[in-house]
Formats: sequence, C-alpha cells, structure tokens
Amino acid sequence: MKGARFTVIINAIKLDLQRTETNAMKRLVKIAIAIMALGLTGCDEGKYPVSGESYGPDDPVQKLDARAGVVPGV
Repeated sequence: MKGARFTVIINAIKLDLQRTETNAMKRLVKIAIAIMALGLTGCDEGKYPVSGESYGPDDPVQKLDARAGVVPGV
C-alpha cells in the first residue's frame, strides 16, 4: 500500500516538473521572439545603424553581402 502511494506521489512530481519545464520553454521562446522583433525594427536598408546617415552612391558598404559572409578587398 505504501509503495503504491509513493508511486503516485512520484508520478505527480514528475508531471508537475514537466509542466514547469514546458511553461519555462514557452516563456523563453516568447522572450526570444520579442528580442528578435525588436532587433529587426532597428534594421533600415540604406542607412548606417549607429549614426542613421544614408549611404553615399560610391560608399564601399554597398558592395558588402552579408549572406555570402565575404568582405571585398579584405
């Protein structure tokens, strides 16, 4: 009889830990999405991120391609 009660208690604790872990992961994902959304709002094509000035027509920054990960001339 005591063994059955112990098993029920252990299973209840496991279930509670699983719920807590799931809630923590959901919360972490929501925080990560919010941070990414805030980061994307700062992206503006054609402007420097710090000063906010527009790129010039002969500015070497326009030759950079972030997707390729290659910086020309370096």
